[in-house]
Amino acid sequence: MEEYRIKGLKPAGFERGEAVYWNSDILMNCLLHITQENYFYSEKVKIMTKDLDKATAVLDEATKNFSERLTEFAHMQTTLENKTKQSSGKLRDTTNRLNESFVRLQKQADFNTLERYVVLLERAEKSLSTLADLQQSGKLDKIFSALK
Repeated sequence: MEEYRIKGLKPAGFERGEAVYWNSDILMNCLLHITQENYFYSEKVKIMTKDLDKATAVLDEATKNFSERLTEFAHMQTTLENKTKQSSGKLRDTTNRLNESFVRLQKQADFNTLERYVVLLERAEKSLSTLADLQQSGKLDKIFSALK
């Protein structure tokens, strides 16, 4: 019996198990639906509206979260960009100072003369090591006595 009742109306009675309504109540109900723009409004539309509201809320939340993350990423990009500029500037300054140090070192030390000194020192080191070997073997004393 419940499924045959008109929503919002009270039955005037029942005949053969079905609800019976007054014509005036039915007309008034129709008039109310038309004036309240609910004429084509069904339960399915109500359910769809609820689902659409839920979907809209989910999309709004997702959009808000996306916006927040996008703002965070933009801030991170700006921070990273500034730190990269600082690091690049420090690297350039350090490179320039190192280059200036090398130029001063070249001016202060004549590399050609320094190279000759290194060659002479290497020769002297070889000679001294040879003399040390000769002295250990006892041959150096024999050479000195032969030269006298």
